[in-house]
Formats: sequence, structure tokens, C-alpha cells
Amino acid sequence: MAVTPGDAANIVTDSFDTVNTCTDATVPGTAGFLDQIVCTLTTNDSVAAGDLVRVRRCRLPADATDTATGDMELVGAILEYTKN
Repeated sequence: MAVTPGDAANIVTDSFDTVNTCTDATVPGTAGFLDQIVCTLTTNDSVAAGDLVRVRRCRLPADATDTATGDMELVGAILEYTKN
């Protein structure tokens, strides 16, 4: 969800763009070991430089490809903005 300062937009009201599905082929076999998921946000609510951005992360355990047990924890995130 992207909001430009000065917009007539309420940041309390969720208005996220369409879901981006990210995949990771391997999950560490030991709890507490880190892994990295790289995901291109192709649907991104028209985010632009200087916008305030909220990113929602979640797992889809009902998805057949999600075979991990336990919870996913986010330790950190890096957002990289590139202009084509």
C-alpha cells in the first residue's frame, strides 16, 4: 500500500494492491536458521519515490506447495526501488 504525503488517503484503511506470490524452494531444517526470500512486487499500488509504503506478508498454509511447519518470522526487510 503506497501513500504519498499530502494525499487524501487514510492510512488506517487498508487499500493494498493485488497479492504478489513469492516462493522459496528451501526451508531451513532447523528452527531459528535464517533464509532469504526475494520477491519482485509487480503489483505495487503505483508506489513512487518518496511514498510511504506498507507491505503485508503472510503464508498460505492451505497452499499445497507450503510444506513448512511452524510459524514464519520476519527478521528484516530491504525494499529496493528501481526505475525502468
